Amino acid sequence: MKKQLFTIIIFNMMFGIGQLAWGVAAPVKACADDVQRFCAGLQGRAIRHCLYENSSQLSPACQQEQVQMHARHQKMRAEFKALKADCAADIQQFCANDAVGPARFKCLMSNQSQLSPACQKDLSQLPKWHQHDVAPAN
Repeated sequence: MKKQLFTIIIFNMMFGIGQLAWGVAAPVKACADDVQRFCAGLQGRAIRHCLYENSSQLSPACQQEQVQMHARHQKMRAEFKALKADCAADIQQFCANDAVGPARFKCLMSNQSQLSPACQKDLSQLPKWHQHDVAPAN
C-alpha cells in the first residue's frame, strides 16, 4: 500500500504536465475525513505526503480511493509515455524551441494536422480535460 501511495505522490509526467491533475488537486471526498484527522492545515502535495505517511491508519474508503488513484496514474503515465515516444520526431521538427510542459502541448496541438499519424492518434486520445488545458488559444 505504501509503495502505491508513494508512486502517486512522487512522479513527473513525461512533459511536466502531471501537476495539472496530480499532487496539487484537492483531496477526494473519500479522504476528506482522513485529511481533517491527519493532515489539517496542509495543502497540495503536502496532503498527498501526509496521506502516504498515515496510510495504515486511513479509512477503508480512503485507502480504496488511493488504490484507484494509483491505477488512474499508471494509465495516464502509460499514455504519456506512448505520446512521448510517438511524437518524438514531431517535437523535434515543430516544437524543439518550446519549453517542456503546456507550451509543448500547445505547439503539438497547433501543428496537429502536420504531425505523424501515430502522434495525431495519441493526441486525439488524450483525456478531454488535457485537450482543453493545453489547446491553443484561438
